[in-house]
Amino acid sequence: MFTRSEYCHVGIAWCVAGRVFVLEAVGSGVRIFPLSLALPFFLFRLYAPLTRDAEKWALAQVGKPYSKWQAILAGLGLLKAGDDSVWQCAEYAQEVLKRTGVDLPGDPTPSNIVRQAQERGAPAVYITAGGPSRGWPGDGA
Repeated sequence: MFTRSEYCHVGIAWCVAGRVFVLEAVGSGVRIFPLSLALPFFLFRLYAPLTRDAEKWALAQVGKPYSKWQAILAGLGLLKAGDDSVWQCAEYAQEVLKRTGVDLPGDPTPSNIVRQAQERGAPAVYITAGGPSRGWPGDGA
């Protein structure tokens, strides 16, 4: 609602030790959460592995605060993304992706992140409790 987006949330899928987590900024702050507990969701594959430096930076943000006010500013097009260590979901995802070499310009809103990913050809898969609705296009997964 605050960001005036058709999507309510975004995060970064992070695979470690055979599990998939989401790195995300939520009301309690930046956290690591099992993606299997966040069902259902859309997963957009950007074909950009999380580099060591991007991962290190993303994990250094864990525990930092979330700001509803920043979500409102993003929706109004007034947020200066990355200017402080207070986050909202799309701003955090945008900054992590930037450090991985994926620049998704524009306002840090969930809708902009999704639109930018789609414009780059990122395939989307809808994940439910029964598993993906279909595999990743072109790789048999």
